[in-house]
Amino acid sequence: MKKELNKNTEQKIIEVATKLFAKDGFDGASTREICKQAGVNISLISYYFGGKKELYEKIVSGMVTNIISHMKSNMGFHEIPVDFNQFSNQEKKEYLFKALSFIVDYFYSDKISDDAIMIFYREQITQNVTLNAMGYNVFRKLLASILNKDENDKEVIFRCITIIGQIHSARVFKQFSLNVMNQETYSQEDIDLFKKLILSQIKAVLKDIGV
Repeated sequence: MKKELNKNTEQKIIEVATKLFAKDGFDGASTREICKQAGVNISLISYYFGGKKELYEKIVSGMVTNIISHMKSNMGFHEIPVDFNQFSNQEKKEYLFKALSFIVDYFYSDKISDDAIMIFYREQITQNVTLNAMGYNVFRKLLASILNKDENDKEVIFRCITIIGQIHSARVFKQFSLNVMNQETYSQEDIDLFKKLILSQIKAVLKDIGV
C-alpha cells in the first residue's frame, strides 16, 4: 500500500509539474508552486526526482519514450533503426514518409496533451535543459542518409527544422485554429485534412531530392 501511495504521489507531482512547465516554462515554474498545487511537501521533489531539472527531464523523456513506443508498435519495428546503410534509397524514402505519417497522426490525436505539445514547443525555442531527442536524431540520420550528407550538414539540419515546423504548426496554434473555425476540438476530418496538407508541404520541401 505504501509503495502504491508513493507512486500516486510521484505521478501527481508529474501531472501538476507538466501543466506548470507548459504554462510558465522551466524557469517560470517553481518547485514551491508545483508542490503547493500537488498538495505535497516541497522536499518530495528532491526525494523522488533529485531536483527541478531532473523532474523536467523525466517529464520530457517520458513523452519521448511514449512516442517511440507507439512508433515501434505501429510501424512493426522491435527497435527504431539508427543505421540506414542497410536500406536502399527507395526504402529510406518509404520509411521516412511512413514515420512522418505516423508522427502527424500521433501529434493530432488525443494520445498527447496540449501541455505536452507546449513543452515540446518551448524546447525548440529555449535551451534550458539538454534533452534526449532520440526521435529527432534518428530522423536527422535518415534524412542525411537520403541526401548522402553528414548529419551535421546545415542543409540536413535546416530541412529537419522546416519539416518539424510543418508538423507542429497547426497543433501548437490549436486554440487559435479552433476559434477561427468556431469549434471546441478537431474532428477526424480536420485531422485527415491536416495530415494531407502537412505531408504535401513536406514533399514540397524534399521534392528536389526525388521524395
